Amino acid sequence: MQANRSDGVTFSMAAGAGSTQLEQRWHHASEDLREIELDITSLASQTVTVELAVDPGPERSPSHDWARWTRPRIERRGQRPAPVGFAGQAGYGIAVDRRGLQPIRCEGPVLTVDALQPGSVFLLRRQPPEITLPTQLADQPRTVIFVDDSGRELTGPEHAAVRPERLTVGGVTKKGLFVHPPNHGRTVAYLPIALPKRPAHLSCAIGVRDGSTSEGVIFAVEANGVELARRRMVPGTWETLSTDLSDLAGKPVVLSLVTDSDGAFNCDWACWGEPMVQ
Repeated sequence: MQANRSDGVTFSMAAGAGSTQLEQRWHHASEDLREIELDITSLASQTVTVELAVDPGPERSPSHDWARWTRPRIERRGQRPAPVGFAGQAGYGIAVDRRGLQPIRCEGPVLTVDALQPGSVFLLRRQPPEITLPTQLADQPRTVIFVDDSGRELTGPEHAAVRPERLTVGGVTKKGLFVHPPNHGRTVAYLPIALPKRPAHLSCAIGVRDGSTSEGVIFAVEANGVELARRRMVPGTWETLSTDLSDLAGKPVVLSLVTDSDGAFNCDWACWGEPMVQ
């Protein structure tokens, strides 16, 4: 959808088997990504017809209704705590999963955490300091890894980097983080923080630096391993990527700024402009 021109699009997600028909509808009138879900548990073990549809909404105006579905998928849910073991203690003192802080048990040479599975768990050496709002994430300590499309960690891949810079996209310059992903892979910047006990929101400008001939880069934000926002960008102008962090108020959080080459990495000059929690 083109900002300020479309009056919105109504998205419809439906699934049916026999006489059982399920549907979820959502009218959306901005460029920000929103998640729409449909619980199809009741259709288990049946042959199911799935339909994704859009219509111009209650005003029936299709003008500039450039709708898109991002990563439509069927997911298996049902997380539950399960012991996860890590060899070597290496001074880790706390663990964090999507629920927040979790205790660590020392069992000989193994550290064990009862973490939600399937899911992610992070080991930290110390409790992250509580931030004050607003906080510029580009100024926060970070740990950076590079992985290929299979999830294998890479050591020193060509051109891959994360560094603070002044970034120019569409002729407009902002401070932030310049990121280059590896070829057919992702650069991930982990930022451990502790949110204050009040609602918080993450927002940033994203774009591809002027002069790039990139065919597209994916920007994503995760919190404790859970993806909260995602957008694919090509060279052009800055756009906004944002997500609500209020559900994590008062908890330690490992934020992840993920930059995916989405294929070949040629001129993937990704720019995270003024990433901020406020």
